[in-house]
Amino acid sequence: MQSRKPKGRPIAKGLLRQGKSSLSERINRINFLQPRGMEDAEKMVSTLSQRVISYENALMPWKLGSYSWEDTLMDLTHEMAEMDLRTEESGILQGKIEIAEKAKPGVADMAMKNFYLEFAMDGSDTSLLAESRARKLAENFAGTFINDVHFYLAFEAAKGRYTKFETLQNPFEYVLQIYELGLSPVCHVKIPSIKNGRENFIVYVPLDIDGMKELGAYVHEDKKIIRAGTMVKRPVS
Repeated sequence: MQSRKPKGRPIAKGLLRQGKSSLSERINRINFLQPRGMEDAEKMVSTLSQRVISYENALMPWKLGSYSWEDTLMDLTHEMAEMDLRTEESGILQGKIEIAEKAKPGVADMAMKNFYLEFAMDGSDTSLLAESRARKLAENFAGTFINDVHFYLAFEAAKGRYTKFETLQNPFEYVLQIYELGLSPVCHVKIPSIKNGRENFIVYVPLDIDGMKELGAYVHEDKKIIRAGTMVKRPVS
């Protein structure tokens, strides 16, 4: 456990310490899973690359030896979960988490409307089964997004008590910035066919190809967007 900060020092200045509506406003501004043509998607590669690099740089201080990126992320999130925050900070954190949770149905609705409903349809299949599949995908996406918001808020809260956190960048800020591009950050995975199986950060990119919705993927090591045939599942931490 890290040392406590001296009494009276300022604490987190991010979303945790901003006005009550700032988190809601940020979430409401995001156009979740915004489909793009391949040409428009490829124009985002430079911006997306910088966001991923910033995320990895912010995560680097937590990386030990030969730890994988996913092991590093798991260690960080577990450390945050075990912290006993001061009453004041815990109350603020809980209030922000409640705001994020209230946004979850709306996030799922937008994800379904923008992308998953058409994505789940198989040709002329407009059955209730396809709609149910789309709803499940949208709810899973919303759950993952809210989980990432929780991580962001927990890191900001930790800045209020532990010097180690205050002096470091919040990695989850850059994850949220990827969502703000209308994309879906996944995780670091090893892809045997790419760069000798080294870990690659994957971001799902909703595509609209000739009027059909499909899921592309940004592969960070290759700095390009591919038309993905399968979905990569994020590990459960």
